[in-house]
Amino acid sequence: MSSFSRKTNLDPLVALQAVPGVDSAAAANARDIIGNKSDTANATIGTTSSLMRYVKGLFDALSVLALRQKTEVTCFDATTLQTEHTLTNDASVHTWGAYEEIIAVTAEEYIVDCIMLKNRTVTPIAGTRVMTELAIGAIASEVCIMKIPWMITGENEQQAAHYYYPQARIVIPSGSRLSMRVMDSLGSVVTYATLITVAK
Repeated sequence: MSSFSRKTNLDPLVALQAVPGVDSAAAANARDIIGNKSDTANATIGTTSSLMRYVKGLFDALSVLALRQKTEVTCFDATTLQTEHTLTNDASVHTWGAYEEIIAVTAEEYIVDCIMLKNRTVTPIAGTRVMTELAIGAIASEVCIMKIPWMITGENEQQAAHYYYPQARIVIPSGSRLSMRVMDSLGSVVTYATLITVAK
């Protein structure tokens, strides 16, 4: 077989290595799946985008997240995040107390970074099971966004502060009022103190 004929037989394979057009929706060959360096970013999962588009979309999203974490939250005054709020349970076992406003409506969205809870009751009560609920919305129209279980396992922990760091990002939209309520296993009225730190 001549060198000419061998080259001719490879032509179809060589053609498959050609770079696809920008943002091509074709999916016939591996090159179509990989994509073009000039493809535009896309973070929305579908059936027509190349890997290159998804990679660019992912890096764009990570860049935005990094910038958000470095941005200072400016919508709070000097004392808003330094004030402990009082939560009161209901006198009945495992019954929600009233909502307490933690952060009023703000002009910026923010992220709940840490939640502190401690029992203000003087008499130590070991083994107390406590549930708190974080909510957004106007008074009497609160919508739960997270329930957090707590356990006071020993008498020495009665007055101690307990801390919860959310594993997922809890984003509070701008224009939202943040509130909290509590219930426990005691069957008598108890007051708790809570403090929330935020980031952006």
